[in-house]
Amino acid sequence: MMERKKKFSRDKESKIESVIIAWNDLIAEKGYAGFSINDIPERAELSIGTIYRYFPQGKIDILREAMSRNIIRFTEELGLDSIDASDFASVWREVIRRYIKIRREDMLFGIAMRDSGTKSPELAKDVTPIVVKFYGDFAGRFLSSSHLEDWPAEKILLRLHVAFNILGSIREIHLRRPLFDTDEELVDYLLGIVLLTFEIKVRDV
Repeated sequence: MMERKKKFSRDKESKIESVIIAWNDLIAEKGYAGFSINDIPERAELSIGTIYRYFPQGKIDILREAMSRNIIRFTEELGLDSIDASDFASVWREVIRRYIKIRREDMLFGIAMRDSGTKSPELAKDVTPIVVKFYGDFAGRFLSSSHLEDWPAEKILLRLHVAFNILGSIREIHLRRPLFDTDEELVDYLLGIVLLTFEIKVRDV
């Protein structure tokens, strides 16, 4: 019985992963609004019934799952647990380096986020809790920073949101048409923006 349950769990995960991969491919090719749930079965090599079994609300359920997985992977690859967040400038320099690397390897998360916000307000509303949780977890890493010790958590969260939106916009431009000769020049530039966002003078770090 236990072995059967494990096999069922593996089969379910395999099918969900197939749907997510097909979803990512379609997002990259057509954008969120450019395809429907009916385009996924052929890509995933599954029936439409199987897809609705795991994702009863269709595309919105798949988006939730894809974003949750991407955020988990993104957080793990940023390696926040191994970073000393009390050194504000150093931690941000490392985060920006990893952020650029991760986005260069996989921009699908950014595409999904951009499309969800501009093409479907209802979709943006639905994924907001996922994104807010990520920002909240991230902001918690900086509560030990001496510069931010008197800041309320809400202010840190808001500035973090602003910083990531600016970083994301500039990063996407750079990855499509380089603004700088090297990534390190981009890192320096983006770090300056982050420090300004958190009211830190560059000469003070």
